[in-house]
Amino acid sequence: MLDGEMLDKEKLDKEKLDKEKLDKEKLDKEKLGREKLDKEKLNKEKLNREKLNKEKLDREKLDKEMLDKEMLDREMLDKEKERRKGEKEEKI
Repeated sequence: MLDGEMLDKEKLDKEKLDKEKLDKEKLDKEKLGREKLDKEKLNKEKLNREKLNKEKLDREKLDKEMLDKEMLDREMLDKEKERRKGEKEEKI
């Protein structure tokens, strides 16, 4: 009878260890899944930051181009004013 009780106890111990191993594996998989999601989230945030930075640089470039164009337009207007002023002085 003692042998039967010992075998039952060993069987219960083995089942308990197997269950603990499965629980640990399940927790490890969940942890890896969370880490993967966290990594994907970080990558997505990084891509969004890069996209926003690129858009900001594009806007700054466009703004600079517009300012450069405005400066050229002003220079042309100033030159035109000077030319007209010179023509008026010649007439007088």
